[in-house]
Amino acid sequence: MTIAMSELERMLELNMGEAASPATFMLSMDAANYSKRLPVVMETFLTRRKGDAVYVTFNKPAASLAELFKGIDHKNRMLFLDVISSHTGEKGSEMENAFFVSYPGDLTGVMVVLSRTLKMHQFRFLFVDSLSSVLIYNDERTTTRFLHALAAMCKQNLVHLVLLSSDDLPPSFSSSISSLAAAQLAEAGA
Repeated sequence: MTIAMSELERMLELNMGEAASPATFMLSMDAANYSKRLPVVMETFLTRRKGDAVYVTFNKPAASLAELFKGIDHKNRMLFLDVISSHTGEKGSEMENAFFVSYPGDLTGVMVVLSRTLKMHQFRFLFVDSLSSVLIYNDERTTTRFLHALAAMCKQNLVHLVLLSSDDLPPSFSSSISSLAAAQLAEAGA
């Protein structure tokens, strides 16, 4: 099911009520507006749905995301797992709410850190940004297996998994992970 962003809150209410079991959502956004729309998406999940989050970034360094999310209480509500900074040669920031993994192809390392992280605090959401970026460093089969393992880990820890992506995923990959998502959300324009 693909729905517009204006319907996001209604869909979340149906799928994420207080008693609802953890769900996996796939949110696809227009590549041209991705950075502009991402803070709105985070506001919808964190503020309106009231929960803390782990934000795994394969896309932008945690410091850049912190600036992008300055309107959200990210220092107290989010923990960043930065998988890209070390690989691109950027220095790890001094952010108190960020951990760093050395290479985007180290999905096992990401899983180990996430396993420990999800046990240290009751998070409500785990965001993976972005599937397109994960596919740059990993093949489709490996990424699919990683996402299935991640979805199982989230279920076990009662955490909703939100897969973020631009709208340019290969069709073969999209179909291989479609069974994971309780709902596929298409972010509507500007």
